[in-house]
Amino acid sequence: MNGWNGLNTPAPFVGGLGGAANPMQNFNPNWLGGSGGYMTPAGGTEVMNPVTPMNLQPLNVSVPQIGSPSSSGWFGIDGLGKNLDTLKMGVGVLGGVANIWSGLQQNKLARQSFNYQKGLADTNLGNSIRSFNLQLDDKLRSRQVMEGSSDAAREEARAKWAARDERKG
Repeated sequence: MNGWNGLNTPAPFVGGLGGAANPMQNFNPNWLGGSGGYMTPAGGTEVMNPVTPMNLQPLNVSVPQIGSPSSSGWFGIDGLGKNLDTLKMGVGVLGGVANIWSGLQQNKLARQSFNYQKGLADTNLGNSIRSFNLQLDDKLRSRQVMEGSSDAAREEARAKWAARDERKG
């Protein structure tokens, strides 16, 4: 081992450049791992050991337990556990039920509002039709008097020109 990092390095790299014009001219990027390549000098002689992963051991970490092992779950229900995910699930379910109930109430209110507005529109249309027909009758009576026509002609003109609500048949 002659390098600063404890690896066998070629002589030109020891102590800086060591007279080499470009120390990276012989660099093989595969030496970093994966394909098992090596860093070799121009002559092709192996001068470095392949890079191998360190010998890692798994960490034995103990997780503290909440509560005693003999206690049951929340509200005496076993199996759900005392964890945040269970709480989130419960809150999500309650929120979903509340949203459904709220949607039904809004639909009911919208239906009531629509029926009220429809009633107002029907009443307004009926009043407009009666007003138009009353004005038509007044004009036809005044023409009947001025022209001297019969009641049958007036009724025929009224039937022809009177406004009707087609929805009511």
